[in-house]
Amino acid sequence: MQKIGRLGWLLLLLVLAACGQSSLVQTPTEQEILQDMRQLGVEPEAIAAYEASLENLTKARQAVESLSTGDLQLVQTIALGSIANYDGYYAARASYPQFDWSRDGCSAPEGLSLGYRETFRPACNVHDFGYANFPRFPTLYNETGRGLSDDNFLVNMNSICRPKSFLSRAACYSAAYAYYSAVRVAGWAYFYD
Repeated sequence: MQKIGRLGWLLLLLVLAACGQSSLVQTPTEQEILQDMRQLGVEPEAIAAYEASLENLTKARQAVESLSTGDLQLVQTIALGSIANYDGYYAARASYPQFDWSRDGCSAPEGLSLGYRETFRPACNVHDFGYANFPRFPTLYNETGRGLSDDNFLVNMNSICRPKSFLSRAACYSAAYAYYSAVRVAGWAYFYD
């Protein structure tokens, strides 16, 4: 009887331990990121850019939902979505040969990557998709389309920063803003190439 009792307790402890483990990484909400940036004292320009990006993307994503199903809707769904969303489509890219799936990660010049080239690579991949595919669509091949791709880049980079340790988050948010600022200033050369 005691062996069954101990085995039962052991099984109960294992089940409880398993319940505490999650195989899914919880993505922080945009509002959690915004609040975190404020609490950490991130520069006001970075916070303002993030807020504006969220507003622009909210409107764009709502407009995408009203589009009829097709490549225009799909390209925006992929390019203006989360990293996880992009990764899912990228894994199934053979089913979407109409799109350019090339990517070069974060192409910041050597020495200007601020040490975040690999950290931000997933966000850079989504950004590359937008820049490679928006030019095929007249309604997206303009500064509004480029701006939306850049806005999503900032949002995705900040989502990468949020789970970092308390001590490294503020620097990560600042680096994300620096990357975003660089593509806003010089990204046109790649977008309109």
